[in-house]
Amino acid sequence: MSNPTDNNGGQPLVQIQGLGLSHDRQPILEDVNLIVEAGDLLGIVGPSGAGKTTLLRTITGTLGPDKGSVALRSGLQIGYVPQVESVNWNFPVTVRQCILMARTSRRFAWPTNAEKAAVSEVLARLGLDGLADRHIGDLSGGQQQRVFIARALLRSPDLLLLDEPTSGVDVALRHELLHLLEELRSEGTSIVLTTHDLNGVATHLPTVACINRTIIAHGPTRSVLNSQTLEATYGASMQVLEHAGMRLIVDSPHHTHSPFGPDPDALLERAE
Repeated sequence: MSNPTDNNGGQPLVQIQGLGLSHDRQPILEDVNLIVEAGDLLGIVGPSGAGKTTLLRTITGTLGPDKGSVALRSGLQIGYVPQVESVNWNFPVTVRQCILMARTSRRFAWPTNAEKAAVSEVLARLGLDGLADRHIGDLSGGQQQRVFIARALLRSPDLLLLDEPTSGVDVALRHELLHLLEELRSEGTSIVLTTHDLNGVATHLPTVACINRTIIAHGPTRSVLNSQTLEATYGASMQVLEHAGMRLIVDSPHHTHSPFGPDPDALLERAE
């Protein structure tokens, strides 16, 4: 997909070629090829330990590849939203202070009036107005997730990367967050997220990439999320059903083994 406001001649936001990365001599990613276009709303799915978080970290530059390359469009601004489980929610900061940590200017010890106004605007945009002075640990799971999305949006990113944004929230909040991401994309922010929520992906996301160390398939969600691709990705038989015009993905009683051998995740989860 392309963004009509993109003025970079159709150049991809991210182009990954032949990416390989290992930890303690054990492969995490192997020969990964992936393109993220302006205007994408891309879900990355795969089993635990498949390399999803590692892939996001190579895009941000936190991790460098052992092989291959990760090329970013010139001037690309990236916002990153970590897994909520990785955040220290006892850290003594308010919602406003947490968001202000992302401010681009550090010339002044205290935020400028413009920065304060930007925080108020993004809080209102994400339905968090009235919570600015609340401690981050006193928020609900959905509110905590929105705080870190707000923090990433303060930099007005071209590309928003989210690691498991629907983890730890109930079904209603999952759909609410995915609707929010659809809105952000319609306003010009390209989005890549990792998730275990296959049905959320099938319902809300136009594009998906299935990964298990390498990219198994990438393309329109309706064509990619089929039984054959899911079995190749998860090493388990799954069925794709149609119900009331929606696609539902359910486990099949017939289980198969991972294409990478028995229980590869036990090692990869630690490495990732």
